[in-house]
Amino acid sequence: MSVENSLSLRVASILRTVEQVAEPTGAIAPLDAARLASILAAVIDDALTPELLRLLACANPVARRVTLNAVRRAPRFATDGLVIAVTERLFDSDARVRLEAVQVLATIGGSRSEVRDALARLAGEAEARDTIDFDDVAQQARVHAAKLLASLSRG
Repeated sequence: MSVENSLSLRVASILRTVEQVAEPTGAIAPLDAARLASILAAVIDDALTPELLRLLACANPVARRVTLNAVRRAPRFATDGLVIAVTERLFDSDARVRLEAVQVLATIGGSRSEVRDALARLAGEAEARDTIDFDDVAQQARVHAAKLLASLSRG
């Protein structure tokens, strides 16, 4: 078996694992989610963008978070399509997905006007200097969005 064929099989296996997490009954421990994101990040390339976009739009928030975490770990492959898809996750129904999306944009760059507008909408009344409430993930996402927006304005 060629190295290229072996890599294709490995990528397919990783994507199947993420998809299994995406099933309605799928659940994953946080450490396992981080490991899976790290494995997915190691194989991300431009050809995988359609699969990443599909996973970012899937119904299960755990799979969306794993995919966002992988994109954050492989910022060199942040295509325009991925930046748009990540920006859309700022308004996800799951607060942890929104927080992860902010963290991804902080890593891959969010200088486009659409990204800034979306960050401002998410931040709402939150300010960069607000104290983070570790029991309120939605509030964390808003404050981190405000902090990223402030750093983009300075930079």
